[in-house]
Amino acid sequence: MRETVITMDIILQHQPVLIPEMTRIWLAEEFDIIESSKEKRQCESRMDSFLATLFYKMFLFLSYTNLKGTGDYKLLDRVVVDAWTSMPENKLFYRGMVSWLGFSHAEMPFISDDRRSGGSKWSFF
Repeated sequence: MRETVITMDIILQHQPVLIPEMTRIWLAEEFDIIESSKEKRQCESRMDSFLATLFYKMFLFLSYTNLKGTGDYKLLDRVVVDAWTSMPENKLFYRGMVSWLGFSHAEMPFISDDRRSGGSKWSFF
């Protein structure tokens, strides 16, 4: 029996209604990762957008891993979780490390909801 883990932000920008479709794709098409892909970012300043784009370009240049549009809302097969948790790094960058592992993946586009509370803790640095 295959096992899976679904990760999502607690701030309710990720829509739980997508979980059945993510699971269907995982089971039917046998991808190891079903990854949400933001079609549009909500409420983002031009500076934040510029810094995010710059970060993704730098990350691609340094690691050959394209993270543009990816998020933390993912369905991971157990083999991916095992590979990720076996890595020796102690400073974990979940989104980058999971993508870097190289498992088969499918993207599932969505438009994130606005934050229900609080502000972003994301920083370019």
